[in-house]
Amino acid sequence: DYIKYHVTLDVDEYMHIDHPGYEWAKERIFTQEEWKEIFDLTEKHGKKLMLLFNDKRSVEFGMQFNPDLVEIHSVCLNDINLLTSLKNTIGNKPTKIVLGVGGTDLYEIEYAINFLENDNIVMMHGFQNYPTEYKDINFSKIKKIMSLYPNLDHGYADHTAWNHENNVFITMMGAALGMDYIEKHVTTDPGEGRTDWQAAITIEDFVEIQEKIKVLS
Repeated sequence: DYIKYHVTLDVDEYMHIDHPGYEWAKERIFTQEEWKEIFDLTEKHGKKLMLLFNDKRSVEFGMQFNPDLVEIHSVCLNDINLLTSLKNTIGNKPTKIVLGVGGTDLYEIEYAINFLENDNIVMMHGFQNYPTEYKDINFSKIKKIMSLYPNLDHGYADHTAWNHENNVFITMMGAALGMDYIEKHVTTDPGEGRTDWQAAITIEDFVEIQEKIKVLS
């Protein structure tokens, strides 16, 4: 239903110059015009926008397109500048704010929720270490956090290995916890060493998960 984009416009805010990926990101950053073309193409094909913001400029730019969902990554969950920018820009818009909570603690989660002062929050669970070892997913922790925030929407972002025989099964276990959203990486070239390829499943597996989620629902 949604296509998620990681939007970066200011690499220097997002990443320190000493980071090994700095030059790689600097060379590949999209312009605002290119992003607009991508967003228009997404709408043309009947999909909804989910935008993950990496810097303040991306927040100000991306919110102009009225995305259905926006996200703050778990590593930026208490980035006060990013949270302030999103809070001020989103205002009273009906856009839902997705908070990545994988690998965070309850104090970090509570701080972000209280700071944003917004009722349209989705908590996105899932541990990301590409690929995720099953023992690190910790469904019991996820269920505990869900019980503490029963009035919020919840999602599960699965990053288990694309070629593991239990990939679909583990994803459905996460969905069966009562999730409102399921996130998966998908690729037309499984196993090819591109960005996030370790967790990017085939189109066929993606369709299988979609059909099984319909049954679950």
